[in-house]
Order: sequence, then structure tokens, then C-alpha cells
Amino acid sequence: LLHGLARSRSSMSGLGDYLREHSDYQVIEVSYASARGEVAEHAAALHQVLENLPEAREFHLVAHSMGNLVIRHYWADQSRPEEGRRPDPRIKRVVMLAPPNNGARLAEFFEHNPLFQVFWGVSGTQIADWERLEPRLATPSCEFGVVAGRQGEGKNPILSGEHDLVVTVEETKLPGAADFIVLPAYHTYIMDEPRTR
Repeated sequence: LLHGLARSRSSMSGLGDYLREHSDYQVIEVSYASARGEVAEHAAALHQVLENLPEAREFHLVAHSMGNLVIRHYWADQSRPEEGRRPDPRIKRVVMLAPPNNGARLAEFFEHNPLFQVFWGVSGTQIADWERLEPRLATPSCEFGVVAGRQGEGKNPILSGEHDLVVTVEETKLPGAADFIVLPAYHTYIMDEPRTR
């Protein structure tokens, strides 16, 4: 489980507890300094985590928000066969929770706001500068699905269309997804939805 921007592994602990109770997965909540350093650094850290689990037969990655960009950056960084690099073949599925797969209008709106820069840090400003970040991301070649949140229109005047207060439903979409679903959930709490259903 991989948390989002300005969060910690504890934000995924509810989902982790649910999976432990309702599945036979061994669950690991991965932590990284999301507001410090670039997305590329977080992707390198994810690579190290996977490399340091040689006994694992397969991985299923579940990420919230920016955690999905970390995965996509990892995929791009490791998809370099000319350098002998490839994404870990043990990764079988990726579940994307409220991913800003097409950038985030909210981040762009606050890009030059000093409080935004302090709170969301380097990674947040990278999301705001989507034209530079997007070419460094790849679409996972394994099976992946997208879960978007929706809390209706008008609750955040900065965003248009259906959104979860942070990203719009349209911003979450990524071609090639095996499945796509929209839940009545806020961005911050979408990972808690299994416990309420």
C-alpha cells in the first residue's frame, strides 16, 4: 500500500487492516517522504522496497493519489531494456485510488501560493507543472484499475465536473485500465471505502 502526498503510511492502515482481515495477502504499508524530494526519488525508493523483498512471489500495488504517480514514474524508470532494466515481473496488478493521472487542476491553481509550496513540497509543485512531469511517467504494463471519487459538482468552485474535492473524475482516467469505477467518496478518505460497504 502506497500513500499519497503529504500523508503517511497510517493513512492506509485502515485499508491494510481490512485486507488482512478479509484476504490472505501479506500487507505492507510503504512510507516515503512525499512532500520532500521529487517523484523520481520516491520511485527509486519504491524500487528499493521491491528489491529488498526477494522472497515474495508476486506483488499487487494499491496506491492513493500521488502514490500512483510514484508507481508510474517507477514504471518509466525501469522500462529501459537497453540498460537491462525492467519493472519487477512479480507485479501482477495495480489498483489506483483517486490518481491524478492527468495532472490536477487544483495543484495548478495553487502552484504559486507559498502555503501550497510549503505544505505540498517539491512533489506537489511537480504535479502542478504537469507538462514536465507527464513525459516521465509510464502506464503500467500489468493489469490495473482506477477507482475515482465523486462528491458532486459545486462543492469545490475551482474544479468543474464531478470530483472528489481534489481531483476530477476525468483527471483520474488512464487508457488501458482493466476496470474503472466511481465511488461516492471524498479524496482524502477513498481508501476507507471498503470498510463502509
